[in-house]
Amino acid sequence: MGRLSKYLLVTVASILTGFATLAQEPYFSIQLDVVDDPSTKALVKFTPNLPETATLVRWEFGDGATSTETSPTHEYAITVSDFTKTVNLVYSIAGTENTYTQEIKANSAFFTVELDPNLDSLATFKRIFRSAFLVNDNQAPGSMGFAWTINGESPTNANYPNLYYTFPNGGIYIVSLTTWNNADPSKTIAHTLTIEIKTVFGTTKVPLENVPNVFTPNGDGINDFFAVQTSGLSRMVLRVFTRSGALVHENTANVIQWDGKNQMGNELPEGIYFYVIEDLDNNYETAKGFVYILKGNN
Repeated sequence: MGRLSKYLLVTVASILTGFATLAQEPYFSIQLDVVDDPSTKALVKFTPNLPETATLVRWEFGDGATSTETSPTHEYAITVSDFTKTVNLVYSIAGTENTYTQEIKANSAFFTVELDPNLDSLATFKRIFRSAFLVNDNQAPGSMGFAWTINGESPTNANYPNLYYTFPNGGIYIVSLTTWNNADPSKTIAHTLTIEIKTVFGTTKVPLENVPNVFTPNGDGINDFFAVQTSGLSRMVLRVFTRSGALVHENTANVIQWDGKNQMGNELPEGIYFYVIEDLDNNYETAKGFVYILKGNN
């Protein structure tokens, strides 16, 4: 192999190594732990995720304290109503120090909100509120107690660490979690988020939006489904017909997601099909139109 070829191989390898390092962005996760008095302190465990070539230098917890442990647990004193702390994860790559910065909530009632992963973004009214204790849905960590409220009212399963909730309509909702240690329930701490659910149902039906006119059910993981966002509240009937009027697919569900197969589970050929979407609960207008199944290449 000539010197130029060797040089090119080394250069390409260096570029690919650089891309790999850039692709693995540093970050860290947190997990709350039990404290006897959550109104005055919070216990937070930090877990780093760094590039393979990086070496952890230190943690800066945002309250003047530092640590060189890989996954430290730090106790925060709570003295003000703002529990936000700016945490620095300092690491070194090839002798050069870098810093990843993230804001956290040093609060035993802290929680995050996410879409239902089983439905992705198809059911826009469904949310999961997950306590930062990171425990199972019905498992209270240690002696900690929980109380959820939505607009001041207690939903079903309000005393579990995680809350699965379907909002009844569009609008602004105030979601709050209060936490305490059962040894002294009078000492509580709370965390509150404001959630906006955009679709509002009234006396007039709402049109379905962004109904696709083409999809590619070829198994490549991209645009494999005829999928339409709904609230997740209504019973939606999807019927699909050939251009000659033969019914090839019919399904009733709270979300619309069709894989391009007929009622027997067989793949339909490429071509244009006619669909009708009806809402049995009268929240959405009926939608009709044509959709093109395009297989392409796997």
